Amino acid sequence: MKEPQLIRMKWRDALFAHWEKDPVEVGRSLPDHMDVDTFRGKAYVGVVSFSMHAIRPFFLPGRTGLNFPELNLRTYVRVGGVPGIYFYNLDAASPLGVWIARRNFAIPYYEARFSIRRHQSWTYWNHHRRSGNVRFRARYRATGEQLPAAAGSLENWLAERYRFYTAKDGQIWYGDVVHEPWELYHGEYEEEENGLLAAGGFEHSDGHPAHVMVSPGVSVGAARLRKK
Repeated sequence: MKEPQLIRMKWRDALFAHWEKDPVEVGRSLPDHMDVDTFRGKAYVGVVSFSMHAIRPFFLPGRTGLNFPELNLRTYVRVGGVPGIYFYNLDAASPLGVWIARRNFAIPYYEARFSIRRHQSWTYWNHHRRSGNVRFRARYRATGEQLPAAAGSLENWLAERYRFYTAKDGQIWYGDVVHEPWELYHGEYEEEENGLLAAGGFEHSDGHPAHVMVSPGVSVGAARLRKK
């Protein structure tokens, strides 16, 4: 039986930019009882951005919801053999959204200022976290045809994750989400500044990700946080 949805929302205009990392390095960055997940022996750390729309409790209509951009740094883990996402940091433009996420999901959300614009085929993100002077400035666009993202592919492994894990009071907690499979396209990415990896404890000397893809988005339902 699936956990009832607590919150519903839409994630739009998503970027997935991933860098390959040493699994040992990523493993050292994780809380106890979390194992690094790898694809063909490689670990990945990703910057993922999207605009969140119509965020509201499950019983309210979409027109009542919050709208704001979000930017996060993540990696991929397993707990008890079940795959999921671990967030190093998440930034959002909404103080209320940050408060709700910290209170209900115990994940490291931060308030930030965003400027997002589109010119021709490019989407430009300009971000500045209110604490810690963390900045992210980059542009991206879709290139080529839709990716099949078949089971067993790297695209599927990166995008089709339906659980996140967090550590709270020495315990592992998890939250589940539900959505249709992502509609994914090859992407092109150029960055001017990226402080997210350093804020997560990783060196970042190369602005060229190993893998980039973009998506128009999905509709999402999220369940309440549960103890593992």
